[in-house]
Amino acid sequence: MAKQNKTTDPLTQRLGALAQAQPAMQAIADYYRVILPLINHADLAAAPLNLSREAAQEKLNAGIPLLHNEPLEFDHAAARALMLALARAAEKGQPAAREIRAAVEQNKMDWRGLLAAIVAGDTEAVNAIAQSLHLDSNLLWTLAQNTFKPALRAWHRQLSDIVRADEWRKSYCFICGAVPVFGELQGNDQARHLRCGQCGADWFYERMRCVYCGRSRELNFLYVEAQRDRMHAQACDHCKGYIKNVAAFSPTPTEMLAVVDLETLLLDYSAQDHGYARQAIREFEEIVPVVVE
Repeated sequence: MAKQNKTTDPLTQRLGALAQAQPAMQAIADYYRVILPLINHADLAAAPLNLSREAAQEKLNAGIPLLHNEPLEFDHAAARALMLALARAAEKGQPAAREIRAAVEQNKMDWRGLLAAIVAGDTEAVNAIAQSLHLDSNLLWTLAQNTFKPALRAWHRQLSDIVRADEWRKSYCFICGAVPVFGELQGNDQARHLRCGQCGADWFYERMRCVYCGRSRELNFLYVEAQRDRMHAQACDHCKGYIKNVAAFSPTPTEMLAVVDLETLLLDYSAQDHGYARQAIREFEEIVPVVVE
């Protein structure tokens, strides 16, 4: 099969169009051009889960993400290689990435602990790891989250063949438990589906309900005028949380989710300027992964 030309690659085209429309985004678009192919093409050799259809359905019925309390086996050498590549790419714009790269090179990183923290959404655990190594905790979180995306996506593909999430009505991902990165208004009826930026999962959630507190009477809508018909931020005056909603006739491919998130960054700025924030959702315990030696 012929190798796809970079100039015709959909990811490159989308990022180029974004930088052209919003010149202030040029640097971050260039950064995404480097890191997204690294993430999209990486293979962490995520081991298949021994989870039956019946056991998976029981977990969903109980509101438990499918990766919760499952042994998650992956190749830590592949994770090490990916984080090194991501850290090197980040060094130009973020000098703190050098310290993270050095810690990885010196084999100081706790891969088991990092995966457990990412899947559990446990920023405090990542902060503890960062402090013990004198690293920037926010940057370590970002790099770790991107490092484990290939494994989380692989588990999502496996589990999607086992069970459907038709009855799932939670605001966190039914696969890995992450907070959705945005909502998609899909199909002719524009039904809202939440999208997971970690594993790529897609599940239905009512349009007129806050994803954080479930209320429907205290919602506001914020727009970027030039793209009013395509996207908006749904903000809740009760809990002060917000989520971006994007019109998309068909689901966005997993490898493009980060691009859509970047394309809608102006909505984040608008919502945050109005006092809203993305909220954490913690309704379940941490998972316990297993590192492949």
